[in-house]
Amino acid sequence: MAYLINTHTLLWHFNGDKQMSNSAMEILKDNKLEKYISIASV
Repeated sequence: MAYLINTHTLLWHFNGDKQMSNSAMEILKDNKLEKYISIASV
């Protein structure tokens, strides 16, 4: 399965924000899953 990571989730992840859900954090940490970000987020 592939995931499109939106901008605020990406920012929360890099800032270590506690608002991110555990399931989102697990997805971001799992190296076996495909993850993409929009060029607009960059």
